[in-house]
Amino acid sequence: MTRIAAFLALLLLLQACAPSAPQPEEATTADDKGQSPPAASVKSSQQTLQAEAVELEEGSEALHFRYAWPAEAAAIPALNARLQAEAAALRQQALKAAQADRKERAPQGFPFHPHEAVKTWTVEGNTNALLALRGEFYVFTGGAHGMSGFDAILWDRTYDRDIATIDLFTDAKKAMTLLEEAFCPALNAERAKRRGAPVPSPSGPDDWMNTCPDLAKQVLIPSGVRDGAFTTIHVLIGPYEAGPYAEGTYDITLPITPALIALVRPDYAGVIAAAR
Repeated sequence: MTRIAAFLALLLLLQACAPSAPQPEEATTADDKGQSPPAASVKSSQQTLQAEAVELEEGSEALHFRYAWPAEAAAIPALNARLQAEAAALRQQALKAAQADRKERAPQGFPFHPHEAVKTWTVEGNTNALLALRGEFYVFTGGAHGMSGFDAILWDRTYDRDIATIDLFTDAKKAMTLLEEAFCPALNAERAKRRGAPVPSPSGPDDWMNTCPDLAKQVLIPSGVRDGAFTTIHVLIGPYEAGPYAEGTYDITLPITPALIALVRPDYAGVIAAAR
């Protein structure tokens, strides 16, 4: 496996937990099917107290590996198992790539630089119904520099599964349009701050440094919990998406507006609130 192929494989694996949007027929609640929805876990806080944060770390001459998640995630059996599986797969793939790179360099006398594969999950927001996790990863495969990025999991405690942030709303397309109206100006304001100059109008569709990136391709995660409800949505943007590598990553906070509240699905009413 070439270093480029290994690098891409690790990036894909690091993003393996990105929630996939359920199909329309899966978006119906248990009530819609004539059944009573499962009760939300009222023992979630007690379970969290009993659980412990998980940190898996090891180092060798070939690879430094670290994968961690908080007690809130470890307290949910299905989520904990999922993260355990992803950690094992990432370690195996990263170690295989590092060993192959080292073996390839040895006969040619090229120096080998130990690889790194790191992914950590932290709590972005926690309510009785939803647990929002932010994933941050870093991978280095011996090149000029490593690559960092984001991931997210929004776990529905009631149905014991992850959902996409946009699926909190009845009309995903309309909700995305409302978010984009706030996203592009907010991103350009942050770009201007980092660049020390206003962002010019894009010269064309290929002017990716000045155009507004596709919001649907970025990592979205609700945040800003107030009185048991999320009030903002974070847009997490990796390198090369909104600017050159030197600009780093972007974290743009979008307020949840009354217009978005009007689109919240009935089964998530009360879990999402307008920002003040």
